[in-house]
Amino acid sequence: MSIIRRINSALRALTRTPQARPVSRAVRKVTNFGQELFSWLGYARHGASMDSLPLDSWFTFPASPRDDCDKNQFILRARSRDLYTSNSFFGSVIHAKCDGVIGRGLDLDAKIDADALGLELDEATRIERRIEAAFARWSRNVGLDGEPLNELLYTAYKACVLSGDCVADVYCDAAARSIRVRIIESDCLITPPQEYGNERVRSGIELAANGRPVAYWLATGFEFNSDGFPVRYYRRRKFMAGLQSLADGSWLFPRSGALFIHTPFDRPGQLRGLPIAARVIEDCKQLDRYQKAELDAAVVSAKPALFRTHPAVEAQAEIDLMDSFGKIPGPSVDETAEPPQHEPPVNWGNGNLIDLWDGADMKAFNPMRPNPEYANFVEHKFSEIAANLGISAEVALKKWDASYSASRAALLDAQRGYEVDRARFVDQFVRPLYNAWLDLHADELGLTGYYTDPVRRSAWRAAEWIGEQLPNIDPTKEIDAAAKRVQLCVSTLAREAQIATGTDIAANIRQRGYEERLMRDYGLVKDQNGQPIDVMEGSDAYRE
Repeated sequence: MSIIRRINSALRALTRTPQARPVSRAVRKVTNFGQELFSWLGYARHGASMDSLPLDSWFTFPASPRDDCDKNQFILRARSRDLYTSNSFFGSVIHAKCDGVIGRGLDLDAKIDADALGLELDEATRIERRIEAAFARWSRNVGLDGEPLNELLYTAYKACVLSGDCVADVYCDAAARSIRVRIIESDCLITPPQEYGNERVRSGIELAANGRPVAYWLATGFEFNSDGFPVRYYRRRKFMAGLQSLADGSWLFPRSGALFIHTPFDRPGQLRGLPIAARVIEDCKQLDRYQKAELDAAVVSAKPALFRTHPAVEAQAEIDLMDSFGKIPGPSVDETAEPPQHEPPVNWGNGNLIDLWDGADMKAFNPMRPNPEYANFVEHKFSEIAANLGISAEVALKKWDASYSASRAALLDAQRGYEVDRARFVDQFVRPLYNAWLDLHADELGLTGYYTDPVRRSAWRAAEWIGEQLPNIDPTKEIDAAAKRVQLCVSTLAREAQIATGTDIAANIRQRGYEERLMRDYGLVKDQNGQPIDVMEGSDAYRE
């Protein structure tokens, strides 16, 4: 009887058997056989198989995010930093991502909600310009050592991609309306010894009862430092912008605290970020070893590597002297004999003429390097690693030898990744600082209803952050495409100005008006007959 017939027979017997009647031994055997058969089907024979040749040595075990990610971050951070200093390709990827996401810095573009605030467009624009000017003045001196905000942004983002996370220690003085920031490396976010038994403190992060981070434990130095200074630990509450008290409605200004900045989490429940090299760290190291081996072989091939040989007669004479044990017997002791003469070492150099002993011969050694397949293999591996890191190899290597369409596709793909990382970084670091800065200066800026109405406060806080723009491969095509988008009303002049040059369209128009008026004053603007066009007094072009 076939297997399928046996299973069907057992199922029919089960359906005919009353509930009160016990199941026979034969039926149980067939049922167990069917269950065992189904355990051999589906993923049991494919992805979860332990007998398949490609998977028989693939041992893995489901671990929690704490055991898998948080406990391995120490060695992953150390290896990621070592790759950055030793591997040229991984270093170029880090530079490309930092320059694309942060670059020279992020510019504030205030976008207050005029409709929610009941403001006219012109009035809202004037307030936006006032907010941007005041924030630009404050951002020139933000760090504890006087660093500008853009420098802190670059340092924090680079620390995130290399180490997985970092901490921004924010010092806020509401009385002096001052905010200062210090970037702390991820190695200093660590659980102190006195909190080892506390289940609420994990990897330096203190959690509430519901699992929400409420504070961070920071060290004054590295536990493995060699300067001899003792390491002290201190607790910093999570930094938050100003809040409105639910009890009496009073306003609570922001207090000092810490902001946790991290890369995207791979698993739910993960507490610490991992370096972006965590998924490709083994491939990067193996590729680095291969590149160095090929480089060493090429250096050896470039040098005059020679072997010196002797005639076969001398070799046969030595073989004849061998005894039955395969050893050459030592010479007889003769005190009057002269010591054996050895050929002096030959110092090879460029353009030297070397005399050899009689019977000596030379043979060249050529390791056949550089390897003709080296470039194709390495570039292929570069493409795989770069794609895993969220960037194309063309952008990382700055190699634009493909067609216009392929190069632009690579740039657009990289720009999309930059915008995603920039938005996440802004939400974790920049926007909380901006909201706290508005909390301290809202009355100076004339933001009515900021401290009393949550809806108006949210409308005043609306803003965007402009970063590095996409470089132009063919500026003519880019400008033509931008003009068509504006003509079809699928974009605006303000948006296209931000995309093309990262500038403000209103400032561009004012500057162009001034330049046009200046050119007319000096007779550089001419009519169709080549005559200078004078500026008429009272016209818009003449106004200051």
